[in-house]
Order: sequence, then C-alpha cells, then structure tokens
Amino acid sequence: FRRVLFRSNMADPLDIHQLQRDANRGDPKAQFLLSQVLYRNNDLVGMVRWLMLASDSGLPVAREALGYCFEIGRGVRQDYEHAIELYDLAIDQDSARAAYRKAELLYKSRASSSQLSSIAALLKQSALQDFIPAWRTLGYLASHQQGTEELARDCLSVAAQAGDITASFQLGMLLRQEIGR
Repeated sequence: FRRVLFRSNMADPLDIHQLQRDANRGDPKAQFLLSQVLYRNNDLVGMVRWLMLASDSGLPVAREALGYCFEIGRGVRQDYEHAIELYDLAIDQDSARAAYRKAELLYKSRASSSQLSSIAALLKQSALQDFIPAWRTLGYLASHQQGTEELARDCLSVAAQAGDITASFQLGMLLRQEIGR
C-alpha cells in the first residue's frame, strides 16, 4: 500500500487541480491518485473518501488499498470483516496484492489448521501473478511443514532471485538446517 501511495509525483499545482476536476467528474483512477496525494498530506478523511468512491467504481487497486485501511484502522475504524470483503472484491478482479493481503490477515488472525489450505491457495494465486512476497511467504510456510522442504526451497529461491532479502536469509537458514542434518 505504501509503495502505491508514494508513486504519485504531483508537484505541479496545475496537475493537482486537473486531478481534482477529473476525480470530481467520477474518474476512478483520478479518485485513487487523489487519495494518494491526500494521504501524503496527512488528510486521512479525504483519502478514505476518495478511496471509497474509487472502490465503489470497481477499481481493484482502490479496493485493495481501502481493505488495507480497514485492516489496520487507517482513517477508518479497524474492521477485519470489511477488509476481507474488499479484498475479495479485488481478488475477483485478479488482484495479486489483495490475495496476499487476505492470506496475511487470515494468518495473523490466528488461522486454524483448516484455514491453512485456504491461505496457501491465496498465496499461490498471488505468487502465480509474480507477486514476490507471496513466493517468500509460501516458502516460509512450507519450511515449517514436514515433507515440504523442496517446495520451501523452490519458493524461497524464486523470491530470493527476484531480490527479496528476507527470502535470501530464510533460504540460507533452510539450507544450513539441511546441511546440519
């Protein structure tokens, strides 16, 4: 979410005014970009307002971003159920980040062993769309399951080769354990 929020380089006031006009006309991409600008200016109320409009218009990145706001309580009351609903809408539109965020939220909320297969399926969906953190997390989960060491190595290798430092470290630790056996 932070990465997306800081992409906007609207330094020219004329660009911001045009963005506001486009957002007011109902352009969901302009609404989303305006929410980023407002976030950077610490206007959480405005950010959420424009995210809601962009989300209601069906923009997947806005749905994922708004879901994250509800997940962590940024600008809104924290509400995991609503976050999951928004993630599901974005997942239906093939949002790899939303699939990853939902899996992460389910895992953090002390998922039962029966939910682990759902979490793994979400991570796999996200990873197959080349969302690197999903490869790392799949590798991490596999490294803690008996008989899935090869899967753990493969997933962590994909993430490490893509430059994920945490995956590189986890892969090194996994290989060290294997050598010590």
